[in-house]
Amino acid sequence: MSPMSSKSFIVTAAVVAAAVTATTGPAGSPTAAAAPPGFPDVNTFTPVDSKLYTISKPDSTFIGFVTARGVSCTWAYSSDPNAHGPVECNGNIMGIPDSAPDGGSSGCASAKSDAPITKHGGACPPFSSSLATLNGGQKLTAVNVTCVVGVDGLTACIDGDHGLVLQSSGSWTF
Repeated sequence: MSPMSSKSFIVTAAVVAAAVTATTGPAGSPTAAAAPPGFPDVNTFTPVDSKLYTISKPDSTFIGFVTARGVSCTWAYSSDPNAHGPVECNGNIMGIPDSAPDGGSSGCASAKSDAPITKHGGACPPFSSSLATLNGGQKLTAVNVTCVVGVDGLTACIDGDHGLVLQSSGSWTF
């Protein structure tokens, strides 16, 4: 390779590497670039230590939190950096669309990052959860998932090209 070709190759490789890093973020974590219009800017939230939100049981390990407004969200833990499992949130979900299917039982509404929101008849009972609280203005990133909680009741999570936004002005999944 000529000295000029070598320099062109190095510059091209650096530009490509920078573009890949800007799109995927460190270690493949979800980024705002992957978020659809209307998804909150996760970079404006304060990160928390994911270890405080990791729950180990004899047969599984998962990540989870509860909000002050009565929404709990969980997802499976995986040591695979390419793993992308769904996030599931249950509880006092605000802004459920009228078109949401009925889950067929009483209790809490449910939203999964890879499925439609389901509503249930009746009131959601109070949580007796051992999950740690994710407060307004905070962000939790673990196992390729980033979730944020806003001070206005917003809960939003993204995992690759799937996610959910729960808010009084209208909740949705993608």
